[in-house]
Amino acid sequence: MEIESLAQALLHSKESLESQKIEFYKLEKELEDLKKREKSSDMKLRILQKQSEVNANKTSVDNRIDEKKEIEAELLEKLKEAEIKIDELIEFHLQNESYFSVEYNIENEVIIRGPYSKI
Repeated sequence: MEIESLAQALLHSKESLESQKIEFYKLEKELEDLKKREKSSDMKLRILQKQSEVNANKTSVDNRIDEKKEIEAELLEKLKEAEIKIDELIEFHLQNESYFSVEYNIENEVIIRGPYSKI
């Protein structure tokens, strides 16, 4: 199902984002530690390299955040479309004096059965 795959993609994106955020904070901490010890030109070079690494990682985190937002928006759109289709279907059958039964399976998923005729 398209919604399920989007939900899986969102979960993967969130996990990836969290991992990259952790890496970003580690790199930031290393950079701060290096700045405290800045004395020699070699240390300054290491600081510049670490700053470059932090900036690249921040860009990657920002990209993951954008990706996550896009997936969330697409998932929300698909869910709204599905909700509208379900509402239209139910309205159609209610106008035709039909009814539905709603059940739950073992996994607590909703199962809608019907439409059944009232006649």
